[in-house]
This record gives sequence, structure tokens and C-alpha cells, in this order.
Amino acid sequence: MGIHPEFSSFDRRSANLDEARRTMWQWAEPIVIDRAVESYARMVDEAGTVAMARKHCRLWRMVLFNHPATVSAALEELRRAADSLGLPDGLVDDANDLILEELVDIVTSRYRSSRNTIRTFSLVLMAATSCLGMARHPA
Repeated sequence: MGIHPEFSSFDRRSANLDEARRTMWQWAEPIVIDRAVESYARMVDEAGTVAMARKHCRLWRMVLFNHPATVSAALEELRRAADSLGLPDGLVDDANDLILEELVDIVTSRYRSSRNTIRTFSLVLMAATSCLGMARHPA
């Protein structure tokens, strides 16, 4: 028994979003690392900066691949690591905002000639924002 034609577009959209997540992560990973390093390098030594950037990279992989069950734990781990390094409250959230803004800027500037690509990557970023928002402010 096949999929009812009415629902086949949902399967295609899901497959397109999965592919978009993989594609986006290929170019977004170095951006995430760069922005995380930029956020922490002024306040901690190199080892602390590298450790925080790695944790931030893991978090954003979960965020972009829409794994809300693990995002909360990863965000909490990142906040604990920041606290153990004596970093200010809110710095992790500020770094996340910086990363998200950069990704939005890249999508809107690099892909402006492809409406479908912008739409698909925008859906990925909207899901990422929602996922991160739920982790920041659990119910």
C-alpha cells in the first residue's frame, strides 16, 4: 500500500529538509566554530576557548539537525562549562545569537538568486530557532 497522494509532499519536504540540513552543516560548521571562538577568546585561555568552541559545535549540530531531546542537555552542559570557566551569565546565549545571525546573513546573501534554496534553508533555521528557544526556556 502506497502513500496517499495528499501526503506525498510531506515526505518530499521532510527529505528536502534532511538534505538541506546536511548541506547547511557542511558550510555552517566552520562558521559556528569561528563565531564561538570569537565569543570566548577574549575571556579565557586557548584551551578554554577550544573546549567551549567544540561544545558549541556539538550543540549547533544537534540544533540544525533538529534533535530537541538532546539540545537541552547540550545547552546545559555548555552553560555549566562556561560557569566553570568564570564566564559571564548570558555569554552562551549571546554566542548562539551571533551564530544564528551569521547563518541567516549567509543564507540571505549567498542564496538570494535561488528562492527555493532560501526557503528551504530558512525552514531549517526556523526549526533551529524553535529548537534552541525551547531549550533556553523549557516549559
